[in-house]
Amino acid sequence: MHKETLQQLGLSKNEAEIYEALLTDGGSSVTAISNATGINRRNVYDVLNRLTEKGLVFEILKKRETIYTAVNPRKLNEFVEEEKQALASIMPNLQKLYTSKPKKEEIMIYQGIEGVKRYIRDMLRVGEDVYSIGITGAWRDKRLKSTIEIFDKEGSKKGIRQYLIFEPSAEKHIAEILGTIPYTQHRILPPEFATETMVEVFGDHCVFLSGASFEEAEKDFSITVIVNQQIADSFRAWFKLIWSLCKDPKTLHTP
Repeated sequence: MHKETLQQLGLSKNEAEIYEALLTDGGSSVTAISNATGINRRNVYDVLNRLTEKGLVFEILKKRETIYTAVNPRKLNEFVEEEKQALASIMPNLQKLYTSKPKKEEIMIYQGIEGVKRYIRDMLRVGEDVYSIGITGAWRDKRLKSTIEIFDKEGSKKGIRQYLIFEPSAEKHIAEILGTIPYTQHRILPPEFATETMVEVFGDHCVFLSGASFEEAEKDFSITVIVNQQIADSFRAWFKLIWSLCKDPKTLHTP
């Protein structure tokens, strides 16, 4: 039930399988674990050793048998915090490595929801105003909730302004989509110019995304990202022309 999430926290497939089985059973022998999970006994021993080293499992000696028990799941919070601290300790050096060489022109393809999260993080990293056309409200997809909350908070601190041109189909949802997002101006495309593609420009990035609707993004859509200052500047100029021709709701959200 929770194995995929446990794997996202850094456990292997077998580690997640056995840890969840131990939480369910309350404590089991190697034989019982093997029978419950279908994992070979030899592999069960190896996995239990790794889980013990991670502090997620402990042993209880009962008569002639060793029983393995899962620790309180709250231990996983410590596990995640340690990972975050380890990453934070090397992040300054990683950033230096990333910025030490001149920026090259790039074309990248991101996939699915994780791809959306990645380019939203790109927006924060670049830290410049965002120009978006073809907005449908897909950012309200529940799978993006935590990422969007971080973007709204950190983007506000950086003073990132968002200029959004909505699809006509999203007009009735605009108030719900914007909420209290700071530094946001928006307009609406005329119905005769409705599209199925969203374009976002920020800094030297151009992002093209299709397959999005209100509160939902298709499962296997792709996102094309072009990193090129000249192309980004051109799209920004075209955006401003389209902006001047679009319906103006005279709405500005500020903190």
